[in-house]
Amino acid sequence: MRKLGKDLRLRVLSVFIALILWAYVINIQNPEIKVDFENIPIEITNLGSLDEHSLVWINKQSFITSVKVKGKKEAVGRLSRFNIKAVVDVKNYSRGTGKISIPVNYNIIDAPGVQVVEGKQKEIQLNLEKLIQVQKRVDTVIQGDNKADAKYEVKSIVPNVVTISGPENLIKSIDSVKAFVDVSNQEKDIYISPKCRVIDKSKADITDSQGLTSDIQRVQVHVAYSKVKEVPITTKFTGQAAKGYYISDVTITPKKVYIIGQPGKIENIEKIEAKRISISGINKDLEKELPLTIPLGVRVSFSSVKVNIDIKKEQEKTLDIQASDINIAHNMEGYLYEILTSNPKVQIIGRDVNLDTVQIGSLGMYINVNGLKPGEYWLPISINLQDNIRLGGENSTVKVKITEKKNEG
Repeated sequence: MRKLGKDLRLRVLSVFIALILWAYVINIQNPEIKVDFENIPIEITNLGSLDEHSLVWINKQSFITSVKVKGKKEAVGRLSRFNIKAVVDVKNYSRGTGKISIPVNYNIIDAPGVQVVEGKQKEIQLNLEKLIQVQKRVDTVIQGDNKADAKYEVKSIVPNVVTISGPENLIKSIDSVKAFVDVSNQEKDIYISPKCRVIDKSKADITDSQGLTSDIQRVQVHVAYSKVKEVPITTKFTGQAAKGYYISDVTITPKKVYIIGQPGKIENIEKIEAKRISISGINKDLEKELPLTIPLGVRVSFSSVKVNIDIKKEQEKTLDIQASDINIAHNMEGYLYEILTSNPKVQIIGRDVNLDTVQIGSLGMYINVNGLKPGEYWLPISINLQDNIRLGGENSTVKVKITEKKNEG
């Protein structure tokens, strides 16, 4: 019995020593080590919870970290960076705005006995803003070599309103949404689908800004092409000014108008007339706003003009003439005609500009002696009427002596 107990103790001791020797050998051959892994991407999960709280992550970026792990040499040796997970879960941090700090959780996947000792990145910051939306009308901007004799007009844009979503500060910076159409060398209607461009208040294009989305990317635009021509404006009058008055000047403001239409419609139009204006009986200046008479199928850059009519009173002028300036009309053979008035005069009426330049010899002054027998007569002086000149109401007369010629013989 004593011998059996002694053998058992020896056997237990042998096993214990064997285990110690085995552990020693194992630790020598497969020791525990620590290894650093670089460029481990940080995965961000549950981003959908931001949408649930109408939040958006602005200035998005990728995060990387480095990790120190420890474990048996053999296990660590089989480890790759894909076994190391660095995860940020935003679910419990998706209710506030501004810069939110969220801890990084580290895990080892499919590598028993290996654990993370230290992760360089303890936390990351996400900049969160309120997610809002706004509706904006789409404006079409004509660009390119727009010829002077051509006009391009937006006839339709479909749709003409877009809804834009994004971070609050970015949405509030939006000034307009524009669709740009290049009309260079185009001489017909244009049908095009330009992209909607979002323009901020500093006139910068922010269409591709991070976090900005639009329900409409492109619109359908119809731009109509027309020819343009500048022509003068004229007007006509009906009636006559009051007796003794005349139109001295007519001013039309503006003097010219742009007409717009298809080439076949406007190429033969040389002027546009304002509505006729009556001057019957007027004796003072007149100002009128007159509509333009616009041909069918033609448009104009404006539809009415201001017409100023200057009215002046005719002037009177008395001329001192000589008897030799007066012709004898309808004189008969066998009679002698002698003007006895020594200083005859004649009064003429007309526009001052015409009176100032009148020449006595050009008036063709005469007296009519038709059918008169010998004797002395007071006869009125007549003139051959000229443009804008007539005799005055108190025209002079001359005394004429008619005698019969004596027969010589």
